[in-house]
Amino acid sequence: MLLLVAIAVVLLLVIGTVWVVHLATHPPSGSLGRALAHGLPTDPGEAGLQWHAWTCADMEVWTIEGDDATGPTVVLLHDWAQQPIDLLGDAEHLVTAARAVVIPTLRGHGPGSGRCTLGREEVHDVSAVLDTIEGPVALYGTGLGGLIALSCADRGEANVTSAWRDTADGLRHVLDQYGMPAFPLLWTGRICLS
Repeated sequence: MLLLVAIAVVLLLVIGTVWVVHLATHPPSGSLGRALAHGLPTDPGEAGLQWHAWTCADMEVWTIEGDDATGPTVVLLHDWAQQPIDLLGDAEHLVTAARAVVIPTLRGHGPGSGRCTLGREEVHDVSAVLDTIEGPVALYGTGLGGLIALSCADRGEANVTSAWRDTADGLRHVLDQYGMPAFPLLWTGRICLS
């Protein structure tokens, strides 16, 4: 009987770990559906903004023209399980004081964008985007985007909200969103994501 209980606990731990690692690296995407359901714009053009899309480090990047040629380029970084669509409202407010507003789609958050690494590789991706920008830069980010903004703070002014402290904090955030206990899945998930 004790052996069966031990086997059941190990199986639950393995299944839970596989689930949390898959979820963390493949965030759910419902941003487009939410925008359509609520009649919100699905791209900057629908919000009345001048923009173009381009690709950098396998990420789709939106560049929205700003109204202030002397202002900074504002880089908006979305949170885990969000997409650029979720930042259009912020972009509409920021274009008045910016030369441009740049919004990349982080890894795992768009079609063909690979697996999310909870910030580890996304920092390099955003650095590649920053390499294309001339002049002053202001980085804005929340959660995962905040972690990335802080990691790239040497490239521009970082303004963050509820920034993750590290990958483990991000994994804790994912578990909290789904009502899952941090122990032991945080520990086993961190091992698998290392």
